[in-house]
Amino acid sequence: MSIAGRLDQVYQKAPLITFNDRDKFVLFSDLHRGRDNKNDDFSQNRHLFEYALKYYLKHRFHYIELGDGDELWENKRFWDIYKAHETIFEIMRKMHGKGRFSLIFGNHDMERKDERIRRRFLHRFYDSYNERYIPLFEGLIAHEGLRLEYKKGGAELFLVHGHQGDWLNDRLWKVGRFFVRYFWVHLQTMGFHNPSSPAQEYKKRRIIERKITRWAETRQKAIIMGHTHRTRFSSPEHDKTAYFNTGNGVHRAGITGIEIEKGALSLVLWRVSTRDDGGLYTERRLVRGPLLLEKIKDFY
Repeated sequence: MSIAGRLDQVYQKAPLITFNDRDKFVLFSDLHRGRDNKNDDFSQNRHLFEYALKYYLKHRFHYIELGDGDELWENKRFWDIYKAHETIFEIMRKMHGKGRFSLIFGNHDMERKDERIRRRFLHRFYDSYNERYIPLFEGLIAHEGLRLEYKKGGAELFLVHGHQGDWLNDRLWKVGRFFVRYFWVHLQTMGFHNPSSPAQEYKKRRIIERKITRWAETRQKAIIMGHTHRTRFSSPEHDKTAYFNTGNGVHRAGITGIEIEKGALSLVLWRVSTRDDGGLYTERRLVRGPLLLEKIKDFY
């Protein structure tokens, strides 16, 4: 099935969440949390992400993970990832307990669409020290897509990871996982990059983005995704399509994400910066926006 056909399919099944000016959301994608070894690209940003999550927990944001949060192609056991980044999962668990955590699966964590796998690995974990099960994300549902509807003006945002219609990363994801887990994970340590990944292959990334923006334009929908690892924040003054991309959490420059607050979209960057005296501090930097959701209709 084509990218357009798959996006239509996901959109029709996506649950609808309505919100107003009091509601706040933060969207991150493509963190690729690993087990803190030399192949774990997220490790360099783990403390940065932990600080960002504490900020969003404190300020009552609803965290939506747009897929590929955990690197389950390279790593067979989720518990290795959990133990490597336990403090981060504890913050996410607190968000889930407050009803402010939603999960969209991507191609690298596709197995989470299976309820049996979620019950076994996400709903609880086994504390080997105390020899008992402890709740983690009890009852968590993994979605392929979500729709956010802004009550004031009726603007709608379609949230999806963005791998849909890419055969190797969608229908044949188990084949892709096999080659990454047993071949590319070893070549990566030697400096090679996976040529099937849109994050590494410029031409493939451009094709995916072009087809998705065409879908958004013909359906007159605003879409927010990840997958390509490249940020995008459209504006009605310069673009024909309401296409937004969160970027990723494995870049050396920091972690990018999209915030929804007070009825507006913003692209933010979390990074480590320096003061004039040479001291280091964590900075939340506004990159693009805010764009009022009422202006979404101006794209079309």
